[in-house]
Amino acid sequence: MKSLPFIAIILLANVSAQCGELGEAETAALLAKIAASRSGKAMTATFDETKTLPMMREPIRERGTISFEPPAKFLRRTDDGNLAVSDGKTLWMYYPAFQQAEKYPLDARGPGALFSMLTKVFQLDDLPKHFRVAASKTDDGFRLVLVPKAGAMRRMIGEIALDLDEGLRLRASRILGNEGDRVEATYSAEKFVPLGATDFEFAPPQGTNVVSPMGD
Repeated sequence: MKSLPFIAIILLANVSAQCGELGEAETAALLAKIAASRSGKAMTATFDETKTLPMMREPIRERGTISFEPPAKFLRRTDDGNLAVSDGKTLWMYYPAFQQAEKYPLDARGPGALFSMLTKVFQLDDLPKHFRVAASKTDDGFRLVLVPKAGAMRRMIGEIALDLDEGLRLRASRILGNEGDRVEATYSAEKFVPLGATDFEFAPPQGTNVVSPMGD
């Protein structure tokens, strides 16, 4: 078999290095750069999400907008009006079609704790504190694979993968649960907005049935 020219070997080696997993120091530097680029800023983007659940024959697809503001504010609004919003202390999940709202304290188990952790994930701040992080260079950006450290979170989530472009903007995410569930999303129009520009407060509309599944 004819051997590759020396220059081709060099080019292939460069491509492999560019698309391969980053070392520990390189990963730490990348995470620091990402955190610095978002420090003191709020973010908003549009999303297109597909959720696959073992008990359902067809995936659930949703579109909408998503916003984050440090240290712990979160807003997710779908095109059909469903809402998940946190002011950093309380998580509300509102379903206008059913005139029902669910209220969760963020220090509780279940959705409150999960959304609190996901807020940290999508703000891309202090990730090594909560996850084992593997970073790699892709053809057009970076990929972060996060594995939860805490036992309680590991029981809910197997891993989270985040794709960023060269400008460190979020492009896609994949969350793998431990029960065969999977949530995949793509993001567009990500932009930074001034702190306080987004309203993270929620008051149930009149006539809404409010329930507290965690007893609070």
